[in-house]
Amino acid sequence: MNRSKSFTHLTLLTLAALVSCVEIPENGTLVSSASGGTGAQSGGSAGSGNTGNSMSQGGDGNGSGTGGTGNTGNAGGGSTGNAGSANTGNTGGSGGDATATGGGDDGTGATAGSGGSGIVDEPGYSPPPREIEIDDTRDDVAFTFSPTDASPSRTVYHGDQYARFSHTSSTIQKKLVVALGGISSAAFTSGTAWALERGYHVLAVDYFNSLAGTDGLVYLETWSGQDVSADADVTSANGIQNRVKDALGYLQSEDAGGDWAYYLDAGEVRWNDVIVYGYSYGGQVAAAATKYVALHRAIAVSGPNIVITAGWLGDPSVTPGYRSFSIGGDSDGTRTAQIATVTALGWPGSEIDVPVSQPPYEGSSILTLEGAHADLCAQAGVTNETCCEFAFGYQP
Repeated sequence: MNRSKSFTHLTLLTLAALVSCVEIPENGTLVSSASGGTGAQSGGSAGSGNTGNSMSQGGDGNGSGTGGTGNTGNAGGGSTGNAGSANTGNTGGSGGDATATGGGDDGTGATAGSGGSGIVDEPGYSPPPREIEIDDTRDDVAFTFSPTDASPSRTVYHGDQYARFSHTSSTIQKKLVVALGGISSAAFTSGTAWALERGYHVLAVDYFNSLAGTDGLVYLETWSGQDVSADADVTSANGIQNRVKDALGYLQSEDAGGDWAYYLDAGEVRWNDVIVYGYSYGGQVAAAATKYVALHRAIAVSGPNIVITAGWLGDPSVTPGYRSFSIGGDSDGTRTAQIATVTALGWPGSEIDVPVSQPPYEGSSILTLEGAHADLCAQAGVTNETCCEFAFGYQP
């Protein structure tokens, strides 16, 4: 045997063994095993939970998660155990284990992280700047008013607008439902009844809804008031966006106890707390609205039905697809076209047969009930109610 090589090999092994007796834990403290160690130190604190973002499930984006397991301390060294970070969720992740093996007592487990808060970090969304302030002594009054009552320069297309809030009917939802009716119809008052019973503020708007125009561009113009279609002449002042703002200012002056101003920030509509609920033609406009503002929900019932060659369907949306829903009837002759439109818009999921399914409906935006072309949320039945409450994000 070559003794020189053997000696060199032995020397290297000895040095490696000595080096292995010394380590630098993650807390930066040098610990030597020569003294036997003093046991594990306390585990670190878990990180805060990340923002929940489960809106594809139709709720407010709150999941639950568990923190990862802490690292194990080295034998004899008593290193610090590291707590796992909390995953997405409403409930914070569990603290990681902080147990060191080989030297002294076990370390203390880490503290669980705090959970996420739903939409706080969702682009375009932020919490309301204040709590809603409802006067419990106010009279429950329905308001019927002309667009010119809200602003003298506004055009009257079909007649009056309608608004109501019943603070005694249910849990206050702190959400405004803007109801948009079918083609050439007046304010969609029947579309507000379902939401009114469940504690929503409701507003049925008089708006331009006479035709679709080339590539459905009228839907964009009637919502925004921008001149994008040669088939309509809806000014900025007469677009739905401005009409909602005008109406909220008027309603606050008439019914301050209903706190209609809760949906305004510095005089502008806070769309994050607005649900656009459109029937048929109104469903097409609800889809158009997603291109302009970040809504709490966009719900098209018996819609949307827009020619899929319309280039704007694939444009980026401000309201995410997982906050948008198409609720249609299985015997509606336009249902196939509605689903094609939703697919072109990029809303998630495939068609769900609601009567044989349960929320969250596989995270799909395409919810099909039994029925024809109608306001399906206004129809009685547990299946319809469950479906619509899920889409609205209703909180009992």
